[in-house]
Amino acid sequence: MLRRNIDADGASGGVQIREGGIVENELFLQNPISISIGHAQNSAFNVSGSVINNVILGNRNIDMQVMGTGIWIESCLAYDSYGPSFIEDLDVSGNIIGQATLSTGNIKGIFVTGNGPMINLDVHHNIIYDWTRRNWPNPSDHRACGVGLYPNALSINSNFRDNIVQQPESGFAGCSNIASVGIMNMSNNKYFSVEPDPPTIWSKGPFEIGGSVSSASWISQMEEQDISLDEVGFLNPNRNIEAYMAGLGEIPTYEKFIEKAMSQNKYNWDLRYTASVVNDWIREGFTLVDIYSPDSPQGLTIY
Repeated sequence: MLRRNIDADGASGGVQIREGGIVENELFLQNPISISIGHAQNSAFNVSGSVINNVILGNRNIDMQVMGTGIWIESCLAYDSYGPSFIEDLDVSGNIIGQATLSTGNIKGIFVTGNGPMINLDVHHNIIYDWTRRNWPNPSDHRACGVGLYPNALSINSNFRDNIVQQPESGFAGCSNIASVGIMNMSNNKYFSVEPDPPTIWSKGPFEIGGSVSSASWISQMEEQDISLDEVGFLNPNRNIEAYMAGLGEIPTYEKFIEKAMSQNKYNWDLRYTASVVNDWIREGFTLVDIYSPDSPQGLTIY
């Protein structure tokens, strides 16, 4: 069980709950993979648990590999002396995943994958915002995914519902492949991508199923219900650690925040440098607002 910790700058990841468990209200900063659930080298039992109400900000590569995933969910068949180890009864909800910053590839906010079936996986009420690469070297290649859904065809009662996935700068809102379409129950999701719809090239568009596809094709193939394709308004979704430090009157850098957090001890404990307080401030920035409200009427006489 992991609750209210700060997980930053992991060598290969933030936390790995290969065999299941609870990850709740953690703050993840600039990890190659912030949370991974399941693994091909587990013993022969299924993986359950909950990953709820965490805040994931930023990502980065490691020396030997480009990486950039927020939450990685993997269900696995038997392999050598390992497994099978399926995802079963896993709740992934209430998480905020945003501001991908340093990664240059393998960029997925939430990644559902593996050669084993997902059983009663419920991914819901998460927010994925601006999970893309900065400064693409090729203007025609924007292959970052807000969410990547690649479940095994034998998956049972698995859902992707009531999520908000917004790509206001670049990248696909959702990604999948032909083998995985129509497998998860998908409903009430709010997607937005600034990319052209319908797409004009295979590597750039609002959605990807093998290659870029239009929103209409995504809805049809993925069998989405009650989908929204409008941009969602938030109070201030770009809140970050630098802005948080500035608000405290401190040196406004990520490094200074890490220094302050690492200097904590039981005799000198400052709540401002804890996951719970920072997470509440980040969440406040994701308060929904109406960005389509009409202009105030002009020239009216009220009697």
